[in-house]
Amino acid sequence: MDQMTSSCGEANKLLAMICQVDSAEVIGLVEIPNHVRFWGIDSRIRHSVGGADYGSVRVKDEGIELLETEASLDYLCNLSPHGYEARYADKLPDFLLDPPIFENFWVKTFKALLTSAMSNLLLLDYG
Repeated sequence: MDQMTSSCGEANKLLAMICQVDSAEVIGLVEIPNHVRFWGIDSRIRHSVGGADYGSVRVKDEGIELLETEASLDYLCNLSPHGYEARYADKLPDFLLDPPIFENFWVKTFKALLTSAMSNLLLLDYG
């Protein structure tokens, strides 16, 4: 989503978006508190949106079909982690160890932490 960031982003703010299949919707900008800093780390892992590199971090078709049928969902990320763990985790093949359900939850949680009133407890949650 580099194109979205360069066209819609602003300095010292994170771009909140919903990205599903062929669309991206900007939700808004999230102010980065003054005391929070981000660092980029070069993992030296090649980035690709095609082929095995990208496919290895996305859920396989069988798992998607199972959850879409069972939960009547268009997108896995719309299922809560609790609902997934309680109803579907044991029905999926072993290769689905980290579905996008958790990634979406972590992003929403981090956004909530960034926009909450500061406290020592929240600062610990930031890491």
